Amino acid sequence: HLLLLPALLFDAAHGYLGRLDDSPMDGAKNRALRLVLCVDEARLVLSYQQQSLIGLVRESRSKGGVVMFISQSPDDFDQKTENFLENIGLTLCFRTAARSTALTSLLGQQVDLNGLKNGTCVTRLSGSGLSRIKAFSFES
Repeated sequence: HLLLLPALLFDAAHGYLGRLDDSPMDGAKNRALRLVLCVDEARLVLSYQQQSLIGLVRESRSKGGVVMFISQSPDDFDQKTENFLENIGLTLCFRTAARSTALTSLLGQQVDLNGLKNGTCVTRLSGSGLSRIKAFSFES
């Protein structure tokens, strides 16, 4: 059965952004954000292939929409009918033991994510290739 609350939220967000003009840009061509949608435990939601969520991922950038997915495994994004990885603009990968061919394709090379330290992530930034970034640290 479809998760009702997320389905209604995705439908409403997709309809709202679809009625808007493109989001304004500043002098550096950065778009103004109008809506940030964060989906934790993405595997539960992505498996339903809901059309309004797919539309948000594919179409919302120009309208000022951002969709953020959080998951324990990169394989959660490798769906049979919809390739969500094609539309991800920024990927932050923290430590995981999961190995994924989809993730290797996205990052451009195989990366040992299991060897990352706490608070360190791997990402591919435009023009600079693969980068390790200290995202946070714990104070003792």
